[in-house]
Amino acid sequence: MASFGAPPTIADRQAACPFCQPDPRRVYLHKPTAYAYLAQDAIAPGQSLVIPLRHVGSLAELSPSELAEVVALALEAQACLRAVGYDGVNLIVNDGPAAGQQIPHLHMHVLPRRAGDLAEPSRWLAAELFDRLYQPDRSEFVSLRGRLQSEAVRGEASAGYPTPNAGNCAIHVGSGCSIAPDVILGHPATRTPTATEVRIGPRSVVRSGSVVYEGVRIGAGADIGHGVVIREGTTLGDDVYVLPGTQIHADVTIGDGARVHGFVGNGSVIESDASSHGLLVHRYEGRRRGDVEDAPRICSGAVVGTGAVVIGGVVVGAGAVVAAGAVVTRSVPPNAVAAGVPARHTDAVVADIA
Repeated sequence: MASFGAPPTIADRQAACPFCQPDPRRVYLHKPTAYAYLAQDAIAPGQSLVIPLRHVGSLAELSPSELAEVVALALEAQACLRAVGYDGVNLIVNDGPAAGQQIPHLHMHVLPRRAGDLAEPSRWLAAELFDRLYQPDRSEFVSLRGRLQSEAVRGEASAGYPTPNAGNCAIHVGSGCSIAPDVILGHPATRTPTATEVRIGPRSVVRSGSVVYEGVRIGAGADIGHGVVIREGTTLGDDVYVLPGTQIHADVTIGDGARVHGFVGNGSVIESDASSHGLLVHRYEGRRRGDVEDAPRICSGAVVGTGAVVIGGVVVGAGAVVAAGAVVTRSVPPNAVAAGVPARHTDAVVADIA
């Protein structure tokens, strides 16, 4: 079971060894005792190194479990490289200076190949091969790292394994999920939430361009549209539908079956089966004043129309309707209708007005 992003710190790493202090931007997956790393000097784009976390110089120094994880990571890297268009790989280990090992930290080369890319050399240190060395620029390795991580997600999400992230938090995706290649999971927060892990329930969909911060929990069967931002500490229930372009800020709670579009301010609550298509905002927060206003609450079954503004501290009661474009500055009773600027509500229940 692989994890993604920067590997954990190991106490016995040697500061002078480049593989004991890897550039976390080049790491694209890891296991507890090894990680896969995009090579700085590459014969072909995507060339990877599989490196044990423990500083050892030879295969013979690895424990059986460490060796198994190195081989398993090499096979996962091979699968990712095939998925992004390569026909095969060469797995190469230079074990000892006499075999061409230049860095005294064991590493396995995963060299991606395409049919006919070069004449097969008679030996692996042939000049024809190593004359092709070049240093990929930052944009190339960042793009390729993301593609490799996305392919790893496709291979592992169905098993509920951890998936790629932009920071160092643990990320778990349930079975049957679909995560688009350019989705960012685990974006670091300016304020670290109580729980930093990201969890996405089974059968959920997160579409392209979306950013999910650390500490977010998304229930089963959620549908997250294109370009959605979900900030730290937010919880979404089962079967939530978030329309494209929605911004959900920190510590928001959204119940099962809710539909959300627009802007949802910090700490807002949208209960089960409610629909919010407007802006849930605060008049003030602690940045400018010493106190913090209560967040808006949209109760179960209520509807906030397109473009409506619900101000902090306002409760829209269960089954109530806020008309499109309304500005709600006072709480709305259950089953009432609120319309206008500022909004006024009727005493009649929605069922009586139909």
